[in-house]
Amino acid sequence: MNSISFLGRLGRDGEFKMVGDTPLLSLNVANNVGFGDKKTTNWFNCNIWGKQAASLEQYMTKGKLFAITGELTLRKFERKDGTEGVSPEVRVDRIEFAGGKNEESETIAPPETFNEGVCEPNNKFSSIPARNEPSNKPGSAPAPNEVADEEIGSDIPF
Repeated sequence: MNSISFLGRLGRDGEFKMVGDTPLLSLNVANNVGFGDKKTTNWFNCNIWGKQAASLEQYMTKGKLFAITGELTLRKFERKDGTEGVSPEVRVDRIEFAGGKNEESETIAPPETFNEGVCEPNNKFSSIPARNEPSNKPGSAPAPNEVADEEIGSDIPF
C-alpha cells in the first residue's frame, strides 16, 4: 500500500471542475520541512474526487492549513527547457481542517482529550486514584491494601 500523510497550507484557492460526470477538486499544497537555514518547502498537487470534492470546494482557500492523507504518485513531465521533472501528486483519501491563516470566526468543538486512559469530551479530565490509593466514595469496593488480614486466609488450607 502506498500512503502519505502530511500537514500543509494551500498555495492558492482550490480549483473545481468536472471530469466527465465526476467532480474533481485540485489543490496545490505546501509542506515545510526542516528548520532555520535548512528549511525547505515541498509542493504537492492534491486531487479530491467525487462528492467530497463538491462539498469541500467552498472551504479550500489560500493559506488554510490541512492534514492530508492519500496515495502518492510521481508524475513525470517535460519542462520548457527540455529537461525532465517529477511532480508529486496525491489522490486524497482523507482531509482534515487544521486551522490556519485567513480563518473566519469558525467555532470548532475541541477534540476529546485523554488523561490516564479516561476519555472525556471538551477537555474535562477525570481524576483517577493511584493504584493503592483508597477510594472515599461510599459503597465502593476497598482498595487491595484496605482488606483486613482476617478476611484473607481464613479458608486457605495452609
